[in-house]
Amino acid sequence: MNKRSLLWCWLLVGLTTTLLAEHGEQKYVPDSEAIYATSAIAPYKAGRVCVTQKKDGTLYAIYLAAEGQSSPPAEIRFPALQRDARAEMVMLGTQTKLAWRKADQGFRVAIPAAVRDNPPCRNAWTIRVAPPKN
Repeated sequence: MNKRSLLWCWLLVGLTTTLLAEHGEQKYVPDSEAIYATSAIAPYKAGRVCVTQKKDGTLYAIYLAAEGQSSPPAEIRFPALQRDARAEMVMLGTQTKLAWRKADQGFRVAIPAAVRDNPPCRNAWTIRVAPPKN
């Protein structure tokens, strides 16, 4: 198995295990959009962020919580990922558009207090990065 296949298997197993463990508490699985009909793309995983993409160019950045962490941080950094300045970002499971900015070799996304205080799920939070509409 190549590195990409191994990472994809690890990502699916990790998220599935997490979601099954939370099944009793969670009514909706927002991260499924980032798993089905997507492919892992480089850099595959950077720090706590795993990356997938749909054929239409929609990118998903999945932030994996540290042990004991139950809500997303105030800001998430996505190194080595460049996006068009017109891209729209939303955390799956919310309808909140997220403010973001380019930074160094990637971008940073601000997570509002309302989302941090009431996250859509635990242990992993996914940001959908939609390509600009023409």
